[in-house]
Amino acid sequence: AQVSFTNLIRVYLMNIKFKTPELAEFYVNNRRTWSDFYDSERWMFDKVSEEGGSYERVLDVGCAAGGLGLALAERFSLGSYVGIDINPQVINAAKAEQDTFPVPAEFICGDISEIAESQRERFTLVSSLGCADFNVDPAGIIRSCWECLTPGGDFVLSLRLTPEASVNKIEDSFQYIYFGPGEASSDQEKANYVVFNVHDAFSLLRSLSPETVYGFGYWGAPSATSVTPYKKVVFAVFALRKPKDEVSEAQVELRLPLDLFSGSA
Repeated sequence: AQVSFTNLIRVYLMNIKFKTPELAEFYVNNRRTWSDFYDSERWMFDKVSEEGGSYERVLDVGCAAGGLGLALAERFSLGSYVGIDINPQVINAAKAEQDTFPVPAEFICGDISEIAESQRERFTLVSSLGCADFNVDPAGIIRSCWECLTPGGDFVLSLRLTPEASVNKIEDSFQYIYFGPGEASSDQEKANYVVFNVHDAFSLLRSLSPETVYGFGYWGAPSATSVTPYKKVVFAVFALRKPKDEVSEAQVELRLPLDLFSGSA
């Protein structure tokens, strides 16, 4: 049955800005090389770069300390890289290493939902990994990312999927921003742990009218620091190509579990 998407599409909301100081330390030391990224992420970047093995102008939304830029530069030819993150501590960490970046790089502290207009159609690749699915306005972030993409460019994003109801309320589904040993305490900062019903997710992606859609994902258990209704979700990465002209149909290639569409989580 089709599930209402109403509570996932909202008038602009303030996305979450975290204060946890360990956030910067974690991202300065993790997710910095090509091998640090998940199989689904590496598969997707390889897939959309098949035509040339290069990315001209890259925008990384939720860039943390810029690790994706380093990983992509290790694997592909990059023209330039811009990282945007709402959290000042990770942007400060990225700027501290900006001069050693392997390609021309810029780091911006801000909310993509507020600054997308100034970046409109500038980038040939836009990435949002672990950003929209950890915030209060995932649909708004996704649409803002799409605005920044040039026609003919590719948008790579991560989503968590379920055959059950979507959940996008931090009171019901969240992850502690915690990097220490043992369990997080109840006073730790929380990120919104968004899980999309698979049909809701495809409704949102379809609304962008992409030319191609690639999807890769697999079942897995939520993080040990998360509190969510689901014991397992599909961790998925999608790539959508923005058409140069209006299209009436999209080329679609999906590598997703079949029981995501017919089973129960």
